Amino acid sequence: MHHPIARTGVTLLILGIVILLSIPNPAHSQYIPCNIVNLVVTHPDSVSEGQTLQVMTSFTGSCDPSAFYYVRVDLVDQRSGTVLSSVKLPYYPTTSGVMNPINNTATAPMSIGPWVLQTQVYLITGINGQVAGSSQQEFVVNVTQYVAQYTAQNTTTTAVFSAENTTQVVAFSTVSNQTIFSSSNSTFSVTPMATTSGATNQSTNLIIEALTLLLVGGAAVFFVAMWRKRPAAPPTQTEPKTGYCTQCGTKLIANETVCGKCGAKIG
Repeated sequence: MHHPIARTGVTLLILGIVILLSIPNPAHSQYIPCNIVNLVVTHPDSVSEGQTLQVMTSFTGSCDPSAFYYVRVDLVDQRSGTVLSSVKLPYYPTTSGVMNPINNTATAPMSIGPWVLQTQVYLITGINGQVAGSSQQEFVVNVTQYVAQYTAQNTTTTAVFSAENTTQVVAFSTVSNQTIFSSSNSTFSVTPMATTSGATNQSTNLIIEALTLLLVGGAAVFFVAMWRKRPAAPPTQTEPKTGYCTQCGTKLIANETVCGKCGAKIG
């Protein structure tokens, strides 16, 4: 016959095992599948080699609102399988489930042509780190040749011309690749043609500025010289004096000093 205490102990042991088996496992309770829909990846169509590419990712997630999750967005190079950028943020399921856009950045390769990339989105449970949902989207960005851009510095140059004891000052300045000339009371600007090479562009600008400066100076000297050599106005001619003889009343010839009729002296 079994002892009462032993029977009580066995009963408590069995009851404890039943209770333990009835308690849910926290790890399994948190692994609730999530759905990712409306995955939108925004990116430029092209990027220059060696330059920074920005990719924006947004989506709508459907998860258990009572659980806590992380969202991880990876930007992957499809050719090499390399993860170029990875962003991990907390994700709190809401009624709408819309996730704000997440920004991934990467540096474009130094090779021209199509660049195949893929955005990978993961929803991860906050307790055990298991993936509760995922989605991917592949896209292509065209890598183009990098073209450097040069900006001319602001410069000012003054040239002095002289002609017939008159000094003419012609000044020109280069501002934002535009040449501005000023001479006496006039000012005008000349914009040189752009070139594809920075060094060639600078040399061409200097040549254009020098030629334009010579033309402006020559024109200034020419106009000053022409202004100095203007012919003097001709003397004013007076009308010839005419009248009548005071002795005989005969009409006199113009500028006549003696009357031709009576011989009287005129004047």
